[in-house]
Amino acid sequence: MSKSKLRNFIILIVVVIGFAAISMVAIVKQGETKTIESEVRPFPSFSTIDLGRDLKATSNDQEMIITEGVLQNRGYQLVNVWATWCSVCRSEHDDLLSLSQQGVTIVGLNYRDDKRAAKQYLKEKSNPYSEVIFDPNGRLAIDLGVVGTPETYLVDNRGMIIKKHVGRLTEKVWQSHFLEYFN
Repeated sequence: MSKSKLRNFIILIVVVIGFAAISMVAIVKQGETKTIESEVRPFPSFSTIDLGRDLKATSNDQEMIITEGVLQNRGYQLVNVWATWCSVCRSEHDDLLSLSQQGVTIVGLNYRDDKRAAKQYLKEKSNPYSEVIFDPNGRLAIDLGVVGTPETYLVDNRGMIIKKHVGRLTEKVWQSHFLEYFN
């Protein structure tokens, strides 16, 4: 290889590495959380397995089916999109447990996950969810408009989405964007 070709190759490698570094910074910045006042809209229709009830079932019990009806006539509640493979979801788990212990109703939406792994995780770490919607293929998440995990939706008594939070649900986010609905 001639010196000029080697130099061009090295320049190309440096440019590619630089581009990759800039892309990583952009990805990290996109990981910042944000809360969006949603256009009020109904939670999408679904019918799937309730992993929460499945956790409590005996070996003779059939899997329990859950639908969007579970989100109606229960006051304000949160729907939290999570997965066992999501490290940010794992870091917010204790915050969700705390909210659940304070009486906040949280419905989990287990996104593109392995059913056994999700059930094992909830057994080991405790289950903050009143129900756990199993969405192994991500179809409900697509209908919902999920862009990544974790995400949390505020749903009212009629099953209407009021707010969407992208990213980890921290105490600060809870205080700033959701607490007022639960007082």
